[in-house]
Amino acid sequence: MDQVLAYLLLSASSAALSRNDVWVSRFGVDQFAKLINASGSMAFLAFIALGLSSVISAHRVFSSIP
Repeated sequence: MDQVLAYLLLSASSAALSRNDVWVSRFGVDQFAKLINASGSMAFLAFIALGLSSVISAHRVFSSIP
């Protein structure tokens, strides 16, 4: 389940960041565009944290199997 959540998190943030590029090219940089960039960065960091958590969890599960 956490792998699905990580994929959805990364795909949603990449879609938002690509639309932000269009917004900036049409209207210029404003506070909204800066907030979208910050949100995309935080989503990428959350994806990394969720991925590491998944790897650690899988290691603990498979290392306990005799």
